[in-house]
Amino acid sequence: MTNCTENTVVKVCSQNSDIPSYITFKNVTSRKMDVYWVDFKGKYVKYLKNFSPGNVHHINTFVTHPWIARDSVTNDALMFNGKSIFYPSAWNGEQSRNEIRIHVPVFNLKNRCIQVLKDYLAKNDIPSLEIPHTLIEEMCMRSNMTFREYERIIID
Repeated sequence: MTNCTENTVVKVCSQNSDIPSYITFKNVTSRKMDVYWVDFKGKYVKYLKNFSPGNVHHINTFVTHPWIARDSVTNDALMFNGKSIFYPSAWNGEQSRNEIRIHVPVFNLKNRCIQVLKDYLAKNDIPSLEIPHTLIEEMCMRSNMTFREYERIIID
């Protein structure tokens, strides 16, 4: 992971554009997704919008340019060949592009349950649930989270 500092917070961002990579993204989910390039300041630049299931898209990029993917409807993080952030590998003169499969991550049961409940309940309804207090706190906390904060939890 590349370090770009902003008030001592480590961010992911593109570094330079000197080593090319030629890739093909393939949506192997049943969901439409958005694919983002992370620019030089760490901002997400939407590169593909509503990328349909089963489709492929060829991209010319660079080794130090990170990519992320999100479900177009739920904004849930998706994975690139098992990784939440994709860094392309260098082109070595191959005749074909490197195929990168974008798929749904495997969540542990606790995180998946919190994710589903959070999506179905209004924030005000969460404290009244008859579940352990620690789970209520976690659900309340996650409903205020930015996507980058949520992303850190699913990676751990």
